[in-house]
Amino acid sequence: MAHGAKHVERLYRGYSERLHHPGNELGAVSVQEHEVGFIGSYEKERAKVLRYLTNQGIPLALWGQSWSRKVMPSRANLTIYPQGVYAEQYVAAIRSCKINLNFLRTGNRDSSNSRAFEIPACAPSCSPRGVPSWRMTLEKG
Repeated sequence: MAHGAKHVERLYRGYSERLHHPGNELGAVSVQEHEVGFIGSYEKERAKVLRYLTNQGIPLALWGQSWSRKVMPSRANLTIYPQGVYAEQYVAAIRSCKINLNFLRTGNRDSSNSRAFEIPACAPSCSPRGVPSWRMTLEKG
């Protein structure tokens, strides 16, 4: 306000309506080819949960830097795409999964992240129940 702004609002988290939506005109696969997917970089706690899932026989696709066979042992039900995905590739990866996992970073004290909005926008069946800040945002309209 000190610099002349008449109306200031804080945008905490969100998504791009142009990019994050369930359509497939961006070249996304039209069929969900992966059962469960996670997009993000390696963290010890994430790897622990993802290893548990693959050990239970759950098919998992991983996208992101730092995932390797050293971190995630080779399994028939594990597909690793060892690069980051951004923009249209990110949306295509989300759409290719029946279930998308989202981990908050406890080290950053996250209570939400942008993925909590982007995933449901791209794949409406994946809504982040139990995320208080997401629920609060929806209630505000």
